[in-house]
Amino acid sequence: MKRILILLCIVLLITLCLYNLGKSIFVNTDLTDFIKEPKENTPEQLYHDIALTLLAPHIDIALNNYYGEPTQYGLYDTNILDINRPNGLYKFDVRLKVTPFVGAHNTIGEDVITFRISSGEVIFLDFVHLKDYPRLQN
Repeated sequence: MKRILILLCIVLLITLCLYNLGKSIFVNTDLTDFIKEPKENTPEQLYHDIALTLLAPHIDIALNNYYGEPTQYGLYDTNILDINRPNGLYKFDVRLKVTPFVGAHNTIGEDVITFRISSGEVIFLDFVHLKDYPRLQN
């Protein structure tokens, strides 16, 4: 009786695994789920990308000042954490999470950078280093 119960559990486990494997292979054949680009060019996604593109030179300066060397990052991997309008005017505080790397995408840290954006100017407000990653030696 014990053997039959164990055998039934094994068969049930294998059946569930095969069912889920088949479901992921045959139902989710759209590979765009694995790409970091938006599925659609929604206005929100376009605004997000425009904002990051305009902030890119300022992100570069903040990262280079902190790390003391030229670093790279991907706009595709940069997240806008929040945007606030402190005075209700056309002045915005933007917090970004950036993951800089060197070389062939060797991540060296995680950082949160805050900028104030107003008409015609971007002001650096804050840099918070969240995490270090070990650097690979050549």
